[in-house]
Formats: sequence, structure tokens, C-alpha cells
Amino acid sequence: MRHVPIAVYIDTEVFYRNGLRFDTSDFRAIRDTFVKGGLRLLVPKMMERELTRHFRRRAREVAEKVSNAHKEHPIQTLSLSLPSKPELEEQCFKALQKEWEDFKGHFTVEELSLIGKIEDVVDWYFAIEAPFSEKKNKEFPDGFILSSLEEYLHRHSGRIAVISTDGDFSTACVKRRNINHFLRLKDYVDAFKPELTKTIFSEPIDPTKPITTEDLSEMKAILGRGSEVTSIEQNRVMNLISPRGTNYEYFFRNANEAFWISPLQDGGFFSNPPPVERNDGGIKVPLWRPMEFLVRVFEKAPEKVISIIASLPEIGNPRILESIIEIIIKSDDPDVFKQFYRQIDSYLEYRL
Repeated sequence: MRHVPIAVYIDTEVFYRNGLRFDTSDFRAIRDTFVKGGLRLLVPKMMERELTRHFRRRAREVAEKVSNAHKEHPIQTLSLSLPSKPELEEQCFKALQKEWEDFKGHFTVEELSLIGKIEDVVDWYFAIEAPFSEKKNKEFPDGFILSSLEEYLHRHSGRIAVISTDGDFSTACVKRRNINHFLRLKDYVDAFKPELTKTIFSEPIDPTKPITTEDLSEMKAILGRGSEVTSIEQNRVMNLISPRGTNYEYFFRNANEAFWISPLQDGGFFSNPPPVERNDGGIKVPLWRPMEFLVRVFEKAPEKVISIIASLPEIGNPRILESIIEIIIKSDDPDVFKQFYRQIDSYLEYRL
């Protein structure tokens, strides 16, 4: 499957079938496959309420079992300190909630509304259209969730992935062209393997980090929003370009907004200009994409760009020096010429 969506909704049935545990092989795999923040987890309010209900019920069941077991002989003859059943239930409930929060903490969480359009849900109900059916005509929670996912798709271009084993909900997702449906978490993770294999050799990749891939149309859509990019989208882009590769190159060739300077600087993208490489009697002069970006946005944020250039270490790469000279010329400021006379001198020495 090409271009597997990185915005994903995991149905509550998946959590329930995993025993409401987040240490199963499926949940470990999805964490291990994606860098922290590299997957956008869609959490509709209705879904979170359903999951909380499952947590509460599980906590109540476990507390009941433990309390009953404590009454059995010979346990009841032992001097054991056991919280009351309500206290034990509350502790179990909080433990489940903490595991959920810890799981979400690995991803970029996007909370969705309780419902998208109530008219759509009502239409599905009267038309007996999935997620409703003749046998399951009270599936309003699923209807609410589906409508919130559709609202999300209306607001954002691209596709989303839905992981669900519920028959009617799955049927509703399969019918929607902007939704990729998967029965299991493992199926979703496995769908990335061909993309990972193809991508890992195409560009220099940081081997210490898991790799994520996504259709570059998402990057194009985010950059196309200009300065209206949300903080979630901004963080998403930083995670997409951090392992280098195609996403990295596409971003620095196409980003034109100066507001990207700060997150890029915070991410260390302007810290390590590549030097000239000499080996086997030859010389390699590498490009530095971040400098090309700084040249493009200089007029929009001259002080920030000058500050970044001034903080760079001594540079011997003539391609980077040429870009710095281009910025100096654009500034048309004698003080800037004085500030960077060393870079000018280094560039002229290389040219001569």
C-alpha cells in the first residue's frame, strides 16, 4: 500500500481486544515503528469517553474479584492490608488512565469534537446505513465518532487510517475513499514496511531513529497553508524532516515562510553546516539545504537570518559561503559587510 496515512484513529474495540493493556506486541510495535511525535493520533471525544467507561468497568471488575478473593479461606485468616473495594477500584482506574496517557504521550495527539454534523448521523440512522444496521440500530457513539472523523477530513487534506474490528464501523470506513481501513494494529504497522525499505536507501537517514514515511502531499498541504499552520502541523513537519531524506529535501526546497525559522533553529537545523569532504584525492562540496531556505526568506526576517549566520562556526564550504555572500548583497547594509568580512574574504580566496 503506497503512502500509508500517518493520521490514525484506533477504535475502542481494538483496545478492548488487547485487554486494555498497552504492553502487548501490537501496541509496542506501533510505538517502536514511529519516532516520538511521528504519528498523529486522532482522539474523538466520544471515543475517549467510551474508553474511560471500559477503564471504569475493568477497575470495578478487578476490585470485586480481589475483594471476594480476600474473603476466601485461608486468605481471610492472613493479616493482609487491603484497601476498601471503592479505594481499590479507584486505584485501578487511575492506573489504567495513566497507561493511556503514557501511550498518547508518544504521539502527536489531535483531539476531535464530540460530533461533526448531527444531520449526517441522523441520516445514517434513518437510512440504516453503517455504522447503523437492522440488528445494531443504537450505534450512536460510532455515528458520532465517524462524523467527527469526517469533519477532520473536511478541514484537512489527505487521508486517515482507521483501525477497527467492529463489523459495521469497519464497513462504514471502507466505503469512504479518504479512509484506509485496517483490522489490526499489526496490519497498519506492516503496511509501512515496503515504504521503509524503499526510503532507507534513497537519502542519508539517521540510523539511530525509527523511520516514518508519508505521502509528500501532506507536506505540500501544510506548506500551502502559509502562516496559518497550526502548532500540531508545525510539530508534525519537524518530525517529518528530522530523519533527513526526501521529506527534508522537499521542505527546504519549498518552504517560503519566515515563521519556520524559530522551530528550525530550536530543532538544531542551522547548527551543523557540512564541511568540504576530501578523500582518495578528490573533493566533495556538499549542499546545505537550510542555507538555501535562509536565502529565500531573508527579506522577510533579515535580523533573524543575520543572527543565525553570525552564530555559524568558521565555514570552508564554498557553496555555503556563496549563499552567505548572496544574503550580504541582499542586505545592502555596510555594517553587515563589515560584520562578515571574514566570510567575504574566504569566498574571494576560494574564487581566486
